Amino acid sequence: MQYKDEITLSADESIDPDENGKIIEYLWEQVSGPELTFERNDQVTLKFIHPLLSTNDTARFKLTITDDESGQGSTEFSLTLYKNAQVVFADAGEDIKVIEFDKGELNATASLSSSGEYTCMWEQLERPKTQLEELISDPALCQTTFTAPDVDIASILKFQVTVSEPGGFTDKDDMEVSVQRRAVGENLNDTGQQRCFDSEAVIECESDVYPKQDAELGRDSFVQNEGKTGAGLASFDFTKLDENARPITDSSTSDFSCVKDNNTGLIWEVKQPNTATPPSTTLRDTRNTYTWFLRNYPNGHRGVDASTCPNTIYCDAQQYIDDVNATNYCGGRNWRLPTFTELMGIFNYGEVSGSSYVLDPNYFPAIANPAWTRENPSDKGTSFYWTSQISIEGATDNSNLIESYAFDMQTGETVELEHTTKAYIRLVREVSNNGN
Repeated sequence: MQYKDEITLSADESIDPDENGKIIEYLWEQVSGPELTFERNDQVTLKFIHPLLSTNDTARFKLTITDDESGQGSTEFSLTLYKNAQVVFADAGEDIKVIEFDKGELNATASLSSSGEYTCMWEQLERPKTQLEELISDPALCQTTFTAPDVDIASILKFQVTVSEPGGFTDKDDMEVSVQRRAVGENLNDTGQQRCFDSEAVIECESDVYPKQDAELGRDSFVQNEGKTGAGLASFDFTKLDENARPITDSSTSDFSCVKDNNTGLIWEVKQPNTATPPSTTLRDTRNTYTWFLRNYPNGHRGVDASTCPNTIYCDAQQYIDDVNATNYCGGRNWRLPTFTELMGIFNYGEVSGSSYVLDPNYFPAIANPAWTRENPSDKGTSFYWTSQISIEGATDNSNLIESYAFDMQTGETVELEHTTKAYIRLVREVSNNGN
């Protein structure tokens, strides 16, 4: 008999010496030896699994039988249980699937050792090319976590756990993690926040008092593990493009026409610096402002006041979109207003404090100056940019939807502005079929 064998002890040959008497109760008890587990100890047989032992051991049992007249008899006996050649069994758990940037669990707590005690050490055996550093949060824990890396295609991670028991015996086991790329609609940027806070100041992350903060979750929390197509702060991944939407390898250059967000695949307009006062400005001058009007949308407002942009007829969003598309700007004619989520997605909220605005100035160098909207010196001014998202604030039906959402590029604040309001615009477009 050896480890994992099922052992059966039987009292089937026990008899009651009384004429016509019979045994009605059985009671099995373990007197000494290694700890054993029994499902039932009141049957004619006793069954248990041979334990994992590093040395031979003896289990002693006592059997008490009771007859139908309450007479009892008992006996004790011993059984030798033999040591196993292998005294540690590592169990890395089942293979799992995770989505890139999510946390997964590594769990070796189903491992066994003859002493009942063991330690674990995890290591990563295989990794995708985009991974730069180790993923495991604490490799010395039997139950720990890892953060799935950024992957361009479905990839396999392989982890191995080494389980050691106090006597110096070890065993290893492997498990695989299938890392899936997020669906296109889920390829969103993180916020850029890499610091954790209490109610007053910056604190160390992974606090039990202030747990699960933004900086602990998502791309920004493990940006060092990401391979980037381009560059950018935190986990933002931008590539500068030339006038024909061709990538520029030098991320420090100031000579570029538009920007591709490699996380979302969107291409963003880069505004031209302000050199004049509207309407004497260039088409994409950062100082131009527009009312909210989109073709086939209800209740927009045509910008009939043509004094805030260089167009001599209308200064509204649709007119600006048409004018930019007519130039084949940056190799595309499908420029449009960004959605609420798209515009917010390029905001770096980790850099708001102490910076001029929420966009990375290396990739979005021209931004509206709040001073342009000040009515008096005491005003802070604003730099609101339109989204395509209509607000239902104050509306009862489609006939009086008169507001849309905008963002303040200084603070990241969201506001609902009436369509008659003049605000700034930064256009976006999807990559066309030819890859541009």
